[in-house]
Amino acid sequence: MIRPPSASLLCGVSLALGATSTASGQPAAPSGEPAPATSPPPAPAFAPVDVAVNEPTPARRVFAVEWNPVALVIDRISVNFEIALADHHALVLAPFVFDTRTASFIDVSGDATTVHASQRFEGVGGEIGYRYYAGYGGLRGFFAGPSFILAGVKGTDGAGDHTTFMNYGVAVDVGWQALVASDWVVSLGGGGQYTFTSQSIPDQQAPAAYYANNGLHPRALAALGYAF
Repeated sequence: MIRPPSASLLCGVSLALGATSTASGQPAAPSGEPAPATSPPPAPAFAPVDVAVNEPTPARRVFAVEWNPVALVIDRISVNFEIALADHHALVLAPFVFDTRTASFIDVSGDATTVHASQRFEGVGGEIGYRYYAGYGGLRGFFAGPSFILAGVKGTDGAGDHTTFMNYGVAVDVGWQALVASDWVVSLGGGGQYTFTSQSIPDQQAPAAYYANNGLHPRALAALGYAF
């Protein structure tokens, strides 16, 4: 004779089924039906934000033509041609002409009196140099670099006698240059140069000493121009 299952046996089976359902995290599926799919975790409420500020690249300028009006102080007219070979690196060509005169003066030494007539020094020359620019896009920002000087000089004394000689030199300049409205050049700077001549000339007054005598001289830059 088959006895019905006892109440204690039914209670144990119910507890076992409940534990299995709790462990899986999902209610037990009815027999013969597939288990429900597990849903993905919810997306975060806020996505990460890129706060980097990307500055636009400045328009590149390869060539510039400039005039340095400060050179008029030493009776020189010059033009600078700049060529940006690559970012930060530029070649500078600066042809110039000059025409200067010394003032006449009287030299009294003891019982002797000597009249020194005005003398004239004129000629043409040029500089070739290199500049390193801190800015990008060519010919922008802080700059520094050396240059070499070469000029042919014609000297005329008070009696009208002529002499010709060469003037050689080296220079170093530092400064700052900006491109206003992306095209107009404005720069300020200074430096020094050492020049020497192919023949000895008596000491002259400034600015003739720049062309006629050996020595160290200051330089000033204040260029205005156009870049393209």
